[in-house]
Amino acid sequence: MATTVERTDVHRPSVIAPADYQFIAVEYDRTDDPGEVAMLAEQRRILWEFMERTGATYSRHRHGGNCHVCGAHCIYTAAFWHQPTNTIIRTGFDCAEKLDLGDADMFRTFRKTIGDALQRKAGKAKAQALLAGLRLSAAWEIYNGPDWTWHDCEKWSAEHQAQLAIDTRIGRVKRLVANVIRFGDIPEQAEKQLRESLGLGFDYETELQFRREQLAGRQPAPSGKVEIAGMLQSVKAVFSQYGETIKGTIETAAGWKTFGTIPRAILEDLHAAGLIAHGDFGEIWLRKSATAGVRFTATVTPSDRDEYFSFFKRPTKPTCEITVAE
Repeated sequence: MATTVERTDVHRPSVIAPADYQFIAVEYDRTDDPGEVAMLAEQRRILWEFMERTGATYSRHRHGGNCHVCGAHCIYTAAFWHQPTNTIIRTGFDCAEKLDLGDADMFRTFRKTIGDALQRKAGKAKAQALLAGLRLSAAWEIYNGPDWTWHDCEKWSAEHQAQLAIDTRIGRVKRLVANVIRFGDIPEQAEKQLRESLGLGFDYETELQFRREQLAGRQPAPSGKVEIAGMLQSVKAVFSQYGETIKGTIETAAGWKTFGTIPRAILEDLHAAGLIAHGDFGEIWLRKSATAGVRFTATVTPSDRDEYFSFFKRPTKPTCEITVAE
């Protein structure tokens, strides 16, 4: 006969005091590898840093499942700090919401982020198998390869135009494969375009080796307040409850890239030079008739997933130098 142990801990439902708990982070318990879910990696980092800073450890009370309050087994959990005992407990989202702990909006966003990531992962597996069955595995390799863009402000020769054509072709392949991942199928016309792009007479392996050599000397992205000087690669419109924001990617001379909100002064220069094109549905992109060198000071945060990529915020003292193609 099983023996039921009566709980006497302060975290049991009948005596728990919500005011004594501070929300720290959320967790998804079905993976040990954050993989493509940057939000999950960030939440784990927040929890680890909190434990390092406070010296807090997980509560050792007996509770059954991974919800330290009701003892249930949960996929999504939230971590809370119990300040009186300097211990950490985990609860399922349901318990957290019943006790008015945590952030309901955060829980919904986290669930959606994880769901989208799992859907992308399943879509990628299906797309890879589909392309292999059509003998288009080279397209999958290109999709997972680096994003290449050729930049040279000083001249625009036939060699550069040929290189740009290769970059454009690789970008087209990436977009077509991305659609296969998204929709789970490949229309006849898209398959035809992939075969044409892969059969236009360039040696992908040779090109890949050339780019590896070209990028061999690049430096990892720095951290903190730094001067950013480089070429503006792309722009995109991001919409939120605060309206439209124009963000862009910049590649520095040192080889690392950074993404963030483009300063208004630079956008005005780009518009004045006619370098920003607008689509019918709010999308924008850079025209290839010129290159834009930008410089400003901003706070840079390196990416957790790529040491050569970063994000910038609060840019100041912006300047822009536009070079028209000859």
